[in-house]
Parts: sequence; structure tokens; C-alpha cells
Amino acid sequence: TQNVAGIVALATAMVSTAETREFEVKRLQGLRDDLVDGLAARIDGLVETVPRDYKVAGNAHVCIEGVESEAVLYLLEKGGVFASAGSSCSSGAISLSHVLTAMGVAPSTGMGAVRLTFGWASTADDVERALDRLARIAISLHCWQGDDVVGFEGTGEEIGGGLAVTGNYLGRARTPDELRADLDQALA
Repeated sequence: TQNVAGIVALATAMVSTAETREFEVKRLQGLRDDLVDGLAARIDGLVETVPRDYKVAGNAHVCIEGVESEAVLYLLEKGGVFASAGSSCSSGAISLSHVLTAMGVAPSTGMGAVRLTFGWASTADDVERALDRLARIAISLHCWQGDDVVGFEGTGEEIGGGLAVTGNYLGRARTPDELRADLDQALA
């Protein structure tokens, strides 16, 4: 016995998709471009990894210089914005994606890779929420640990102990002046 209802539903969905595809692609491109443009205006060190003419309409992939994507994802999720790190073929990996490496993305930039995607239910309000949340993240991550274990006098030598790595996050203030500048920006 054939699933006639399923066949009819699939055919109807395919017709609807074909009829709205061009409109949806342009709508998603607009949302994606608004998001990336807004992020670039708000976050220093933001890099759009792929030229817009070569990427999927609903895919915004950016890297934020000097921050770690796992921390970005955590803070985004706290704000109700869900994203992924790295390229889709390395999602879940902690190391720099081989795709980003092959594209020539520097490790200090690529470790801050964030991928946000849009779909049929995405709206301009979603873009504004993501912009608001991401704009606050870059500042908060740079100010994350002013009293880090490494200290400002560090010579790059390893120090023992299980928590010594806490001061080695990308983008950390390396001098008292950098810390003051980060704090000034965060409190402005």
C-alpha cells in the first residue's frame, strides 16, 4: 500500500518551495548581510570568512580576532542566540578547522570562528537579538580575566598547576595599559 497522503504532502511542499525559493533566498541573504554588516560595525577584529557571492544565503560565518569561539557560544546561548563554531565540517572540534587553515585564516582569528544560520522562520528581530548579544560579547571576553594566572610580567615560561592555563585565552590583556583600555571600553 502506498502512502498516498505522504506523497501528496511531499509534492505540495516541493511545489511551494519551488514557488517561493527565489524570494526566500533574497530574504535570507538580506538577513545574513544585515547581521554581518551590523557585527562588522560593532566589533573590532571581525572577519567575514567567505565573500558573500560564494556562500549559502542563510549562512553567516565570521571570525572574531582574539576571542575563543567556545566562550562566544556560551555567552550567545545565555542570551537565547544559538550558533556553531568553526566550519560545518568541523563542528564540535576544539582545534582550528582544517578548512579555515586552508583558507589562510590565522589561528588567532580562526579560533574565534562563529557560524550563525538562518531559515524560513528567521526574522529581522532575530538579527537584532544576535547583534545585541554579539556586540556585548567581544568586550566582555577581552575583560574576562584581569587577574589571570599568567600575569603581566610573564616571559612565556610554563608555570605548574592545574589552573595555570586560565590566563592563556586568546585576546587577553598582555599589559596593564591593555587591561585599562579594555575596561574603559567595557565601561563606556
